[in-house]
Amino acid sequence: MEPKVTATEKLFEQVEQYAKTSLEIFELKLVDKSADVFSTLTSGIAFLVVVVLFCFILSMGLSYYIGQFFIYEYYGFFIVALFYLLVLILMYLNKFKWIKAPFRNLFISLFVKQEKE
Repeated sequence: MEPKVTATEKLFEQVEQYAKTSLEIFELKLVDKSADVFSTLTSGIAFLVVVVLFCFILSMGLSYYIGQFFIYEYYGFFIVALFYLLVLILMYLNKFKWIKAPFRNLFISLFVKQEKE
């Protein structure tokens, strides 16, 4: 009867070790996915900052350039502002197709990314 207790204890030890290993693998995969998402977001934000600065400086130059063709230079700023208002309205009307769906798909693809082996 002694061997059955030893076999049962050994089985419980193996199950416990399997559970610990599975939990450790899950934690490592979670850390990997989180780091991947965080690094993607960080690089995306850095890229966005550079694009915003570029657009700002370009808008200032374009405003001054357009303003030279009118009596008052500030008309160029109004024209550029109206252009941005038009872009804003278009983005609002198509926000799901242009903004929500692509970002949702990006996050899903980052979290569900298959491991390359």
